[in-house]
Amino acid sequence: SQQKDASQVPEESADLAITATVTAKELRFEAVPNPTVEFPGRPERDTVWDAVRDNLPRPVKPGVTYRDIGIRLKIVSRFADIDRIVAEALGEVPVADQMLPPENPTPQPTAQPPALTPRPNGGTPR
Repeated sequence: SQQKDASQVPEESADLAITATVTAKELRFEAVPNPTVEFPGRPERDTVWDAVRDNLPRPVKPGVTYRDIGIRLKIVSRFADIDRIVAEALGEVPVADQMLPPENPTPQPTAQPPALTPRPNGGTPR
């Protein structure tokens, strides 16, 4: 994804639009973050996002406490080929190979139950 001015993309043309507002009386960073927005997997998406900040510089400085901050995050995402996705869902065209799950997925090892630990009073765990 890329950070752009997501406010310029009309939400009604998006397949997915998320807007979130966060406020805090105090916020402190121990390290400078590198924010990203990702929607992994298939089908491909075109995603843009933007964060408008109040009382929070870009970039922030480690160890500094910022007060009365606000962040308005907007994420807008469109499927690269929504017409194909709809046609596949309606059975009008065959499903693309890239979207099919593997025929024989590799079995994942099952978790072993935890070992029973004797109780200090000599009783048997149940």
